[in-house]
Amino acid sequence: MQVEESNRLKEFAEISYGSLSELSRHLKKTNNFFSSYISNPKKYFGWRVLKKLYEAGLNIDWLISGYGSMFSNSKIGLQLQKERSQLINPVSYTHLRAHETPEHLVCRLLLE
Repeated sequence: MQVEESNRLKEFAEISYGSLSELSRHLKKTNNFFSSYISNPKKYFGWRVLKKLYEAGLNIDWLISGYGSMFSNSKIGLQLQKERSQLINPVSYTHLRAHETPEHLVCRLLLE
């Protein structure tokens, strides 16, 4: 598994389940199940694991490419997406521009 894919898997696990260990438990795998995949760039998931990750809410296209939504269209994925969208409050672009300083430019660019 490549570094970018490993980072996306970790990001999904932390946002959706709190940790890779919790995601492993949800998939009924050992706590260190993902370690061998993350540490070995030549090792990839089989289709059964990919299917379980999809059902757990992970968008496989996003895992591979980084494009699109992090969450799959599975029942759990839609629920995770709904929960996350309720946590995010919209911020107006005008408000951000009014308070822009060179130090805060990075924050504005990340939100765009």
